[in-house]
Amino acid sequence: MSGSVRWILLTAVALFAMVSVLYGPVLGHELRSDDFPWVQQAHRAQVQPSQLFADLDGFYRPLNTWSLLVDRLVWGTNPAGYHLTNLLLHMLAALGLAVASRRLGLSAIASSVVAVIWAASPFTEEAAIWVSARFQDFLMIGWAAMIAAWPRKGEHWTPWRRVAVVAALFVGAAAKESWVVMPALGAVLEYHRTDGSLKRVARAVAPLFLLSAIYVVAYFVAFPGDKDYYSWSLAVLAKLPHMFASFLYFEELMPMGFALGWRSIVATLAVGTAVVYGLRRRSLPITVGAVWIGLSAMPVLLVAFLPTRHTMIPYAGFLLIVAALFEQLAREAPARWRPAVPMGVAGLVALVVLAGGAVVRADLLDYERVSQATTQLLEETREVLPHLAFDRHVIVVRAENASPLHQVTINPHGRIKIWYPRHADPYGLVDAAALFDWTQSHQASPVERIDDWEERFRGVPGLLLVHREGGFVQPPYGVEDVAGEARRWREAGHRLRVVMSGAPSPG
Repeated sequence: MSGSVRWILLTAVALFAMVSVLYGPVLGHELRSDDFPWVQQAHRAQVQPSQLFADLDGFYRPLNTWSLLVDRLVWGTNPAGYHLTNLLLHMLAALGLAVASRRLGLSAIASSVVAVIWAASPFTEEAAIWVSARFQDFLMIGWAAMIAAWPRKGEHWTPWRRVAVVAALFVGAAAKESWVVMPALGAVLEYHRTDGSLKRVARAVAPLFLLSAIYVVAYFVAFPGDKDYYSWSLAVLAKLPHMFASFLYFEELMPMGFALGWRSIVATLAVGTAVVYGLRRRSLPITVGAVWIGLSAMPVLLVAFLPTRHTMIPYAGFLLIVAALFEQLAREAPARWRPAVPMGVAGLVALVVLAGGAVVRADLLDYERVSQATTQLLEETREVLPHLAFDRHVIVVRAENASPLHQVTINPHGRIKIWYPRHADPYGLVDAAALFDWTQSHQASPVERIDDWEERFRGVPGLLLVHREGGFVQPPYGVEDVAGEARRWREAGHRLRVVMSGAPSPG
């Protein structure tokens, strides 16, 4: 067995142990919130193959659909299987980071340490915990694979390398829209490989930029929405310095409302100084780390919130910079200090992993509370299923004001998080159509939400289902006019959904 293979296996074992110990509790969680609509999309794809390439609410992430379809076929409605897939993907993304770090010139030990810290960090936890956010690990795999496949100095382009780079871009494109910046990373790698030959750089990456441009045009033609999650304010630019301060544990990561303070300014100066130091010494890992941060943050820089799915790829670049900086300083340290450097670095690594692990475990307590509330909702849903027939239109009225997400928000065990309550759905937790689709997964046609019910279902008979705290209630009377009945409930101050099975899927 070669040394590189042995190193990869040992790193994989270390990652498996770390992720299993840290994230093991998530295997006992239910799915939550956005997870259910994504599994519902996988159900659509199972019934109608064209949905394999469809968007979900304007987000084009088909790898989520494909992987969740496999989960659905293998695990059915066992949430532990879906979470297990997530953890395996998170380990694979971390292993990809280790290989990319090694290819960029870090030592084997430093590359493994970078991967372990990244996998165990609270700045990367969302993709490990949320089934619906696994696209971020897929994107990370694409970035790492591109770096690993790109030739270094003294290496040449081969058919295998070209295929590998195209495959990495395909993974990125199928994972998340922000892949479009990946060709710029290729340009940096090629610039280093060719010692600054702009002509050779242009020849290598022009086709990649063309693919990216075609994708951008096609995306905005296909999904021309106003993209209202962007904020056209200079204040939102404070998120990048705040991100650096959080990475250095100067500040707690805030999902929104971040401001430019002295800590974030000091953190930005520290990172900038490290980058300048690395550029002067022509350090490839520091150069790529800086580019990695900038490119991965660029597509979401004007988004007015900062969930950890937006920090996980920039954090990989940050760790590259820090690891390369420590290795460079260790080489330049006076001889009498060099024996102490490994012990100091090992202590620092242990502190970072322990601190990060403590934050992750505290956050998992909050996610466990949401899981318990979702479990209760699922039990209430299954109790009423024998009395329902989704081949008819069903009005699902929310007649309670319970808010488990609010309870977690005002009394968190871990960090402040962004929760997206679904105000028209039971307990504000799960889209009603996706909820019934999950609990009735055995039926062929997905349960769909009907938003234009006022026009479509005027004078059409159906069923009424009222959700109160503790369960669903089905009134003894029938509904002769779905639109009229739904309108009466809405005018009485209640939020509601209209769902049915076999309706045309969205898009």
